[in-house]
Amino acid sequence: MEDNASEMEFGLIKVDHQRFIDSPQNELQPLGQQWLTQALAVSNDAQVKQIKQSLLTLGDSEQQAFWQVSNRLKLPLEQLMRSTQAGGQATELLKQLHITVLKIKPPKNSFWGNFLSMFKLLFSVKGSAWEMWLESFPALQHKITQITEHLAQQKQQLARDNCMLLGEKVVLDAQLLHLEHVVDVATYLTSVVEQEAKKQSHEARWHDEWLPAIQKRTLELQQQLLIARQSVMSLDLFIAQNENQIRGIDQSVNTTTAAMKVTASIYLLEQAGQAASAATAANKKQIIHADGLIAEALSKMESVQNEFETGQTQSE
Repeated sequence: MEDNASEMEFGLIKVDHQRFIDSPQNELQPLGQQWLTQALAVSNDAQVKQIKQSLLTLGDSEQQAFWQVSNRLKLPLEQLMRSTQAGGQATELLKQLHITVLKIKPPKNSFWGNFLSMFKLLFSVKGSAWEMWLESFPALQHKITQITEHLAQQKQQLARDNCMLLGEKVVLDAQLLHLEHVVDVATYLTSVVEQEAKKQSHEARWHDEWLPAIQKRTLELQQQLLIARQSVMSLDLFIAQNENQIRGIDQSVNTTTAAMKVTASIYLLEQAGQAASAATAANKKQIIHADGLIAEALSKMESVQNEFETGQTQSE
Protein backbone atom coordinates (compact mmCIF):
# COMPACT_ATOMS: atom_id res chain seq x y z
CA MET A 1 0.00 0.00 0.00
CA GLU A 2 2.86 2.40 0.86
CA ASP A 3 4.53 1.72 -2.50
CA ASN A 4 1.27 2.47 -4.33
CA ALA A 5 0.83 5.71 -2.37
CA SER A 6 4.40 6.66 -3.19
CA GLU A 7 3.77 6.00 -6.88
CA MET A 8 0.63 8.15 -6.80
CA GLU A 9 2.61 11.05 -5.28
CA PHE A 10 5.52 10.73 -7.72
CA GLY A 11 5.93 13.84 -9.84
CA LEU A 12 3.00 15.61 -8.14
CA ILE A 13 3.46 19.38 -7.86
CA LYS A 14 1.85 20.90 -4.77
CA VAL A 15 1.67 24.68 -4.34
CA ASP A 16 1.54 26.18 -0.86
CA HIS A 17 -0.46 29.29 -1.70
CA GLN A 18 0.06 31.00 1.65
CA ARG A 19 3.83 30.74 1.32
CA PHE A 20 3.48 31.89 -2.28
CA ILE A 21 1.63 35.02 -1.11
CA ASP A 22 4.31 35.77 1.48
CA SER A 23 7.26 35.27 -0.87
CA PRO A 24 6.46 34.18 -4.44
CA GLN A 25 10.02 34.38 -5.79
CA ASN A 26 11.45 32.33 -2.91
CA GLU A 27 8.80 29.64 -3.46
CA LEU A 28 9.41 29.05 -7.17
CA GLN A 29 12.97 27.79 -7.00
CA PRO A 30 12.36 25.11 -4.32
CA LEU A 31 9.31 23.85 -6.25
CA GLY A 32 11.32 23.67 -9.45
CA GLN A 33 14.17 21.89 -7.72
CA GLN A 34 11.80 19.42 -6.06
CA TRP A 35 10.22 18.55 -9.41
CA LEU A 36 13.65 18.28 -11.11
CA THR A 37 14.95 15.92 -8.41
CA GLN A 38 12.02 13.59 -9.02
CA ALA A 39 12.36 13.83 -12.80
CA LEU A 40 16.06 12.92 -12.67
CA ALA A 41 15.23 9.94 -10.42
CA VAL A 42 12.89 8.37 -13.00
CA SER A 43 13.72 4.69 -13.47
CA ASN A 44 10.86 3.22 -15.54
CA ASP A 45 8.23 4.03 -18.17
CA ALA A 46 5.44 4.23 -15.60
CA GLN A 47 7.25 7.03 -13.81
CA VAL A 48 7.88 8.83 -17.13
CA LYS A 49 4.14 8.78 -17.74
CA GLN A 50 3.43 9.96 -14.18
CA ILE A 51 5.78 12.91 -14.57
CA LYS A 52 4.11 13.80 -17.86
CA GLN A 53 0.65 13.49 -16.33
CA SER A 54 1.63 15.70 -13.40
CA LEU A 55 2.70 18.39 -15.85
CA LEU A 56 -0.50 18.09 -17.89
CA THR A 57 -2.68 18.37 -14.77
CA LEU A 58 -0.71 21.11 -13.04
CA GLY A 59 -3.16 23.60 -11.51
CA ASP A 60 -6.23 21.43 -12.07
CA SER A 61 -7.53 21.88 -8.52
CA GLU A 62 -7.00 25.67 -8.61
CA GLN A 63 -8.68 25.90 -12.00
CA GLN A 64 -11.69 23.89 -10.85
CA ALA A 65 -11.98 25.87 -7.61
CA PHE A 66 -12.11 29.18 -9.49
CA TRP A 67 -14.74 28.06 -11.98
CA GLN A 68 -16.82 26.46 -9.25
CA VAL A 69 -17.22 29.88 -7.61
CA SER A 70 -17.66 31.59 -10.98
CA ASN A 71 -20.39 29.16 -12.05
CA ARG A 72 -22.14 29.65 -8.72
CA LEU A 73 -22.36 33.35 -9.58
CA LYS A 74 -23.47 32.82 -13.17
CA LEU A 75 -27.21 32.34 -12.54
CA PRO A 76 -27.61 35.20 -10.01
CA LEU A 77 -25.72 37.56 -12.34
CA GLU A 78 -27.84 36.59 -15.33
CA GLN A 79 -30.99 37.15 -13.29
CA LEU A 80 -29.76 40.56 -12.10
CA MET A 81 -28.82 41.60 -15.62
CA ARG A 82 -32.19 40.56 -17.04
CA SER A 83 -34.15 42.01 -14.17
CA THR A 84 -35.69 45.43 -14.48
CA GLN A 85 -35.78 45.75 -10.70
CA ALA A 86 -32.39 47.48 -10.64
CA GLY A 87 -31.29 49.88 -13.36
CA GLY A 88 -34.42 49.64 -15.54
CA GLN A 89 -36.96 50.50 -12.87
CA ALA A 90 -34.70 53.11 -11.29
CA THR A 91 -34.33 54.80 -14.68
CA GLU A 92 -38.10 54.79 -15.22
CA LEU A 93 -38.71 56.19 -11.73
CA LEU A 94 -36.19 58.97 -12.35
CA LYS A 95 -37.97 59.87 -15.58
CA GLN A 96 -41.27 60.12 -13.69
CA LEU A 97 -39.58 62.19 -10.98
CA HIS A 98 -38.09 64.49 -13.63
CA ILE A 99 -41.51 65.14 -15.18
CA THR A 100 -43.19 65.71 -11.82
CA VAL A 101 -40.48 68.00 -10.41
CA LEU A 102 -40.76 70.10 -13.56
CA LYS A 103 -44.43 70.69 -12.72
CA ILE A 104 -43.83 72.00 -9.18
CA LYS A 105 -42.07 75.13 -10.44
CA PRO A 106 -44.01 78.13 -9.11
CA PRO A 107 -45.27 80.69 -11.66
CA LYS A 108 -43.01 83.69 -12.15
CA ASN A 109 -43.41 87.14 -13.65
CA SER A 110 -41.57 87.09 -16.94
CA PHE A 111 -42.69 87.41 -20.53
CA TRP A 112 -42.41 83.68 -21.23
CA GLY A 113 -43.65 82.79 -17.76
CA ASN A 114 -46.76 84.91 -18.21
CA PHE A 115 -47.25 83.67 -21.77
CA LEU A 116 -47.12 80.01 -20.72
CA SER A 117 -49.38 80.68 -17.74
CA MET A 118 -51.96 82.42 -19.93
CA PHE A 119 -51.82 79.56 -22.41
CA LYS A 120 -52.50 77.02 -19.64
CA LEU A 121 -55.36 79.15 -18.33
CA LEU A 122 -57.15 78.71 -21.66
CA PHE A 123 -57.82 75.11 -20.56
CA SER A 124 -58.63 75.87 -16.93
CA VAL A 125 -61.45 77.46 -14.96
CA LYS A 126 -58.96 79.00 -12.53
CA GLY A 127 -58.50 82.73 -12.49
CA SER A 128 -54.72 82.82 -12.33
CA ALA A 129 -51.58 80.71 -12.75
CA TRP A 130 -51.07 80.90 -8.98
CA GLU A 131 -54.50 79.38 -8.36
CA MET A 132 -53.66 76.57 -10.79
CA TRP A 133 -50.33 75.98 -9.09
CA LEU A 134 -51.83 76.03 -5.60
CA GLU A 135 -54.48 73.52 -6.61
CA SER A 136 -52.04 71.08 -8.25
CA PHE A 137 -49.17 71.33 -5.74
CA PRO A 138 -50.48 68.88 -3.05
CA ALA A 139 -51.05 66.12 -5.61
CA LEU A 140 -47.63 66.71 -7.16
CA GLN A 141 -46.00 66.72 -3.73
CA HIS A 142 -47.69 63.41 -2.90
CA LYS A 143 -46.57 61.88 -6.19
CA ILE A 144 -42.97 62.98 -5.63
CA THR A 145 -43.06 61.42 -2.16
CA GLN A 146 -44.30 58.13 -3.64
CA ILE A 147 -41.64 58.12 -6.35
CA THR A 148 -38.84 58.86 -3.88
CA GLU A 149 -40.10 56.03 -1.63
CA HIS A 150 -39.97 53.63 -4.59
CA LEU A 151 -36.47 54.87 -5.40
CA ALA A 152 -35.45 54.17 -1.80
CA GLN A 153 -36.67 50.59 -2.24
CA GLN A 154 -34.64 50.26 -5.44
CA LYS A 155 -31.61 51.59 -3.61
CA GLN A 156 -32.05 48.99 -0.85
CA GLN A 157 -32.32 46.21 -3.44
CA LEU A 158 -29.16 47.41 -5.18
CA ALA A 159 -27.37 47.49 -1.82
CA ARG A 160 -28.48 43.91 -1.05
CA ASP A 161 -27.33 42.75 -4.48
CA ASN A 162 -23.94 44.35 -3.98
CA CYS A 163 -23.57 42.87 -0.50
CA MET A 164 -24.03 39.39 -1.99
CA LEU A 165 -21.75 40.08 -4.96
CA LEU A 166 -18.98 41.58 -2.83
CA GLY A 167 -19.03 38.54 -0.55
CA GLU A 168 -18.64 36.21 -3.54
CA LYS A 169 -15.96 38.46 -5.03
CA VAL A 170 -13.74 37.98 -1.97
CA VAL A 171 -13.80 34.23 -2.60
CA LEU A 172 -13.35 34.69 -6.35
CA ASP A 173 -10.37 37.02 -5.88
CA ALA A 174 -8.69 34.45 -3.62
CA GLN A 175 -9.19 31.69 -6.20
CA LEU A 176 -7.93 33.97 -8.97
CA LEU A 177 -4.76 34.58 -6.96
CA HIS A 178 -4.25 30.81 -6.65
CA LEU A 179 -4.66 30.48 -10.40
CA GLU A 180 -2.04 33.19 -10.90
CA HIS A 181 0.33 31.22 -8.66
CA VAL A 182 0.08 28.04 -10.73
CA VAL A 183 0.63 30.04 -13.94
CA ASP A 184 3.84 31.36 -12.38
CA VAL A 185 4.82 27.82 -11.42
CA ALA A 186 4.07 26.47 -14.91
CA THR A 187 6.05 29.29 -16.55
CA TYR A 188 9.01 28.65 -14.24
CA LEU A 189 8.86 24.87 -14.79
CA THR A 190 8.86 25.44 -18.56
CA SER A 191 12.22 27.20 -18.27
CA VAL A 192 13.53 24.42 -15.98
CA VAL A 193 12.51 21.69 -18.45
CA GLU A 194 13.90 23.65 -21.42
CA GLN A 195 17.28 24.04 -19.72
CA GLU A 196 17.44 20.41 -18.62
CA ALA A 197 16.35 19.20 -22.07
CA LYS A 198 19.48 20.81 -23.51
CA LYS A 199 21.63 18.92 -21.00
CA GLN A 200 19.72 15.65 -21.51
CA SER A 201 19.80 15.74 -25.31
CA HIS A 202 20.20 11.95 -25.44
CA GLU A 203 17.07 11.37 -23.32
CA ALA A 204 13.94 11.38 -25.53
CA ARG A 205 11.64 11.76 -22.51
CA TRP A 206 12.73 15.38 -22.05
CA HIS A 207 12.17 16.39 -25.68
CA ASP A 208 9.29 14.13 -26.66
CA GLU A 209 7.31 13.80 -23.42
CA TRP A 210 7.91 16.40 -20.76
CA LEU A 211 8.79 19.58 -22.66
CA PRO A 212 5.69 19.46 -24.95
CA ALA A 213 3.55 18.60 -21.90
CA ILE A 214 4.61 21.59 -19.78
CA GLN A 215 4.46 23.94 -22.79
CA LYS A 216 0.93 22.79 -23.56
CA ARG A 217 -0.19 23.10 -19.95
CA THR A 218 1.39 26.52 -19.50
CA LEU A 219 -0.48 27.84 -22.54
CA GLU A 220 -3.76 26.35 -21.28
CA LEU A 221 -3.32 27.92 -17.84
CA GLN A 222 -2.43 31.30 -19.32
CA GLN A 223 -5.59 31.21 -21.43
CA GLN A 224 -7.65 30.17 -18.40
CA LEU A 225 -6.15 33.00 -16.36
CA LEU A 226 -7.04 35.53 -19.05
CA ILE A 227 -10.67 34.33 -19.13
CA ALA A 228 -10.79 34.28 -15.31
CA ARG A 229 -9.54 37.87 -15.09
CA GLN A 230 -12.20 38.95 -17.59
CA SER A 231 -14.85 37.27 -15.42
CA VAL A 232 -13.64 39.17 -12.35
CA MET A 233 -13.55 42.42 -14.33
CA SER A 234 -17.17 41.85 -15.43
CA LEU A 235 -18.17 41.31 -11.80
CA ASP A 236 -16.28 44.48 -10.78
CA LEU A 237 -18.12 46.41 -13.50
CA PHE A 238 -21.50 45.16 -12.31
CA ILE A 239 -20.72 46.09 -8.70
CA ALA A 240 -19.48 49.54 -9.79
CA GLN A 241 -22.66 50.14 -11.81
CA ASN A 242 -24.78 49.29 -8.78
CA GLU A 243 -22.73 51.68 -6.64
CA ASN A 244 -23.17 54.43 -9.26
CA GLN A 245 -26.92 53.83 -9.29
CA ILE A 246 -27.07 54.03 -5.49
CA ARG A 247 -25.15 57.32 -5.53
CA GLY A 248 -27.29 58.62 -8.40
CA ILE A 249 -30.52 57.82 -6.57
CA ASP A 250 -29.20 59.52 -3.42
CA GLN A 251 -28.18 62.66 -5.30
CA SER A 252 -31.45 62.86 -7.22
CA VAL A 253 -33.58 62.38 -4.10
CA ASN A 254 -31.49 64.85 -2.07
CA THR A 255 -31.73 67.62 -4.66
CA THR A 256 -35.44 66.94 -5.13
CA THR A 257 -36.03 67.07 -1.36
CA ALA A 258 -34.24 70.42 -1.15
CA ALA A 259 -36.37 71.81 -3.99
CA MET A 260 -39.53 70.45 -2.39
CA LYS A 261 -38.80 72.20 0.93
CA VAL A 262 -38.58 75.60 -0.72
CA THR A 263 -41.60 75.13 -2.97
CA ALA A 264 -43.60 73.76 -0.03
CA SER A 265 -42.77 76.89 1.99
CA ILE A 266 -43.99 79.05 -0.91
CA TYR A 267 -47.16 76.97 -1.05
CA LEU A 268 -47.79 77.39 2.69
CA LEU A 269 -47.23 81.14 2.53
CA GLU A 270 -49.65 81.48 -0.37
CA GLN A 271 -52.22 79.35 1.41
CA ALA A 272 -51.91 81.49 4.51
CA GLY A 273 -52.22 84.65 2.47
CA GLN A 274 -48.93 86.02 3.85
CA ALA A 275 -47.64 86.65 0.35
CA ALA A 276 -50.71 87.36 -1.67
CA SER A 277 -48.78 88.84 -4.54
CA ALA A 278 -46.26 86.97 -6.66
CA ALA A 279 -44.40 90.27 -6.89
CA THR A 280 -43.59 90.35 -3.14
CA ALA A 281 -39.83 90.71 -2.71
CA ALA A 282 -39.50 87.79 -0.27
CA ASN A 283 -41.67 85.61 -2.45
CA LYS A 284 -39.64 86.49 -5.53
CA LYS A 285 -36.47 85.49 -3.74
CA GLN A 286 -37.95 82.14 -2.73
CA ILE A 287 -39.20 81.51 -6.26
CA ILE A 288 -35.75 82.18 -7.67
CA HIS A 289 -34.28 79.85 -5.04
CA ALA A 290 -36.85 77.17 -5.89
CA ASP A 291 -36.13 77.53 -9.60
CA GLY A 292 -32.43 77.05 -8.96
CA LEU A 293 -32.94 73.94 -6.82
CA ILE A 294 -35.40 72.45 -9.29
CA ALA A 295 -32.98 73.09 -12.16
CA GLU A 296 -30.24 71.39 -10.14
CA ALA A 297 -32.49 68.41 -9.39
CA LEU A 298 -33.52 68.07 -13.04
CA SER A 299 -29.91 68.33 -14.22
CA LYS A 300 -28.80 65.69 -11.72
CA MET A 301 -31.61 63.33 -12.74
CA GLU A 302 -30.76 63.69 -16.43
CA SER A 303 -27.11 62.95 -15.67
CA VAL A 304 -27.99 59.89 -13.57
CA GLN A 305 -30.41 58.57 -16.21
CA ASN A 306 -27.66 58.82 -18.83
CA GLU A 307 -25.26 56.95 -16.54
CA PHE A 308 -27.84 54.22 -15.89
CA GLU A 309 -28.57 53.75 -19.59
CA THR A 310 -24.84 53.68 -20.44
CA GLY A 311 -24.25 51.11 -17.71
CA GLN A 312 -27.07 48.89 -19.00
CA THR A 313 -25.63 49.06 -22.53
CA GLN A 314 -22.19 48.01 -21.27
CA SER A 315 -23.70 45.09 -19.34
CA GLU A 316 -25.48 43.85 -22.45
